[in-house]
Amino acid sequence: MKFTIVIFSAFLFWGCFSSQSYTYKSGDIDCISSDKNEFAQMAMGYRTFLLNGDSTTFNEMRFHCVNDEMDIKRVMFDTYGRWNKVRYPDDSKYPILIWEDVELLANDIEYDVFADGIESEGISYSSVMVFDEQNLDVFSQESVVDSLSKHFMVLVKKKKGASSFYEQYWKMVDPEHWERLQRINHRGDDLLKEVKKI
Repeated sequence: MKFTIVIFSAFLFWGCFSSQSYTYKSGDIDCISSDKNEFAQMAMGYRTFLLNGDSTTFNEMRFHCVNDEMDIKRVMFDTYGRWNKVRYPDDSKYPILIWEDVELLANDIEYDVFADGIESEGISYSSVMVFDEQNLDVFSQESVVDSLSKHFMVLVKKKKGASSFYEQYWKMVDPEHWERLQRINHRGDDLLKEVKKI
């Protein structure tokens, strides 16, 4: 009986994390979920934030059909190191991560990068807002949009393996959530050890 329970649990555990594909929508965009991190579409949008009670709108580059709405945050961390600042919009408990003075392109210009993401019912995307040395919204300049979208697409597509981003992020944002994630991971490891014993 123990053998049957362990085998059933293992199948259940691995079934939850297998690379099955399915179709879902992100806003008006059709996405196919898979273990590959290939987003179907990049779209420009406007994002309005409440910061200290004031409403501010920026151009936002959105990457739909990613594996995780935090993909841009993670690839910025993996590529450029830890963020310099955080900003909490008044209507969110999750921060926008900010990297300052980053040379994104080979043009000797340093940018400030605001990385964010949204996951809610019916929509999911990872997003970025970029400002130049004069604090101007670079996505209002057509000439820069194409080169920056290619740059971020390359970063997201080559994202692989483990990253210490999630530990640093969740310990800052919600340490209790990080502890829960660790307990879940340990339970999965223990189940794997039981299966290997058989």
